[in-house]
Amino acid sequence: MIFGHKRKNQNAIYLCNKWTHYEKDFDSLLPAEILNAKYLFSGLQKLSQEERLYLAMQYRTARGKRLTDGEMAELKGISIEEHKERKNDLLTKLQMALVEVHEILQEESSEAYSMKDFTRAEANGFVLNASKQESPGYSMRDFTRYHERAAQ
Repeated sequence: MIFGHKRKNQNAIYLCNKWTHYEKDFDSLLPAEILNAKYLFSGLQKLSQEERLYLAMQYRTARGKRLTDGEMAELKGISIEEHKERKNDLLTKLQMALVEVHEILQEESSEAYSMKDFTRAEANGFVLNASKQESPGYSMRDFTRYHERAAQ
């Protein structure tokens, strides 16, 4: 990842836009995409569940089926301005988490970092069911366990 873009939250926006691709096509990702998925899911882990769900409602959908800012605001029962402010705050928080993850990964880059244990379940982080609630299938704990194993 390259940080210091002129556009605010560039990395967070880019990774959120690829969220569904990283989950759906995990088995066929290129090494650079696996690294980006690692950034995204590590950054999301630093957000609260409510914050992750808010971003998921906007970004964790198929391209072309995403809700517009107006639709999201209507769904949440808030004004478009309030929604945009909330979304930007969350993207800023995610961007700061990505910077933290980047610093950690740079320190670990001297070691050979194996991705063989990084499974689809761990990458998913959590799965939304039709009612937009977190399903019991995968959890952020799975991803945390991966990081704990990798650190050992």
